Amino acid sequence: MNLSKEDLLAISSLFDKRFDRIDRQFEKIDMQFAAVNTRMDKVDSRIDGLEARMSGLETWQRRFALVQENEVLPQLRSIQECYVSTFRRYKDYSDRMEASFEDLTLVKEVVTEHSGKLSQILA
Repeated sequence: MNLSKEDLLAISSLFDKRFDRIDRQFEKIDMQFAAVNTRMDKVDSRIDGLEARMSGLETWQRRFALVQENEVLPQLRSIQECYVSTFRRYKDYSDRMEASFEDLTLVKEVVTEHSGKLSQILA
């Protein structure tokens, strides 16, 4: 089967029309991919910004933890030790305080009695 030049031109024209349509579809796909790439670039940029912020937060968190561990906690322990020892001291003397109040009441009564006796002697 021999094809004439006109047949070949017709076939070529059909292929050209098909390929033109396919080319247009590929151009649409390329534009869609370009749009997707643009959006992905924006997402990548935002992710880079978030990573930078997270890195900064991690650095801050490490510093905060070190300050807490090396400065705050030892000071809190020192304050706690001071208050606990003071509490124990007051607790130990609380029983003595009641006895001291009783002794003071007794001394007051004796002084009042002696004061009265001295007043009678001097009168």
